[in-house]
Amino acid sequence: MTRREIRTSSSAVNDRPQRASAVRQSRGEGIARKPSSIIRQLDEIESGGDGILDSGRGKTLHASRLGKPFFPDAGITKGDLMRYHAIVAPLLLPIVRDRPLILRRYANGIGGSSFFQQNAGDNVPDGVRTARIETGGAESADRIVGGDLTTLLYIVQIGTIAVHAWQSRIQSARFADPTTIDLDPGEDVPFTAVVALARDIKTELDNLGLRAGIKTSGASGMHIALPLPAKTTFEDATRLAQLIAERVVQARPRQATVERSLSRRPARTIYVDARQTRRERASSRRIPCVSASGRRCPLRSAGTNSAVRCGSTPSRSRRCPRGSCGLVICGAPR
Repeated sequence: MTRREIRTSSSAVNDRPQRASAVRQSRGEGIARKPSSIIRQLDEIESGGDGILDSGRGKTLHASRLGKPFFPDAGITKGDLMRYHAIVAPLLLPIVRDRPLILRRYANGIGGSSFFQQNAGDNVPDGVRTARIETGGAESADRIVGGDLTTLLYIVQIGTIAVHAWQSRIQSARFADPTTIDLDPGEDVPFTAVVALARDIKTELDNLGLRAGIKTSGASGMHIALPLPAKTTFEDATRLAQLIAERVVQARPRQATVERSLSRRPARTIYVDARQTRRERASSRRIPCVSASGRRCPLRSAGTNSAVRCGSTPSRSRRCPRGSCGLVICGAPR
């Protein structure tokens, strides 16, 4: 994704009237103001250096250094990433609602050093949502919790480029609500082969009556997320993913493997990783629609089966020529 694409999308949001139903749904999911209002404010703040962003419902956020390069190779700045998050918020906020977030922060953009942040810290603004979460044993900590636009923009303000979320919500933190399978290709496997395998797995799950979603990982792989019934333990969630992975490998031994070791993994195979469903881990759940940790600003994007069919490469951010998913394989919203 380039800065021009973000700016073009921002202009389209500013110029396009929103349907009343879409506005009502967005506001119900933690968006008090239209994305166009947020984008206009960001433009004004960036021209003046810094300022206060009014996100509605009495919530404000101090925004500064919006011209700071986040993805220098693509010319994308902190302000551009904030604009993009404002655009995709109606799609993204329902996914992260009530989930503790794990942030990967970059002090000097994607080319600099980074660190993971799990605890909220001591200087979180009042409008940012936090909650006291049990973290194991008798310990607990304040965590940033997703679900509203102010929080989403705040994490970009403090230098977050990649965002991960728990696979449980704070109301039921001991239970997993999705289980995730990670398709991790070797260096000798083209992305088209990953897309083909993801499609085959999705078709098989559909035939079994299991509703699954597919999204890119932000790198060269794909994730398959399977919603789970209420009060599914993490152990049961992992076991289900393992059973699916084993079935995939049995049916496609030349394309897929459950061998974790790179040295023992068969050549030109895709590792079907069923160990992604664990509570409170940095790789717990990579969120679609947000930027990932690649120099060219790849995006983790959710896709329908029609969007996956096109086999778009994750190294380029473009619209799917056949899909109707609203997002594309590593692309911007309509």
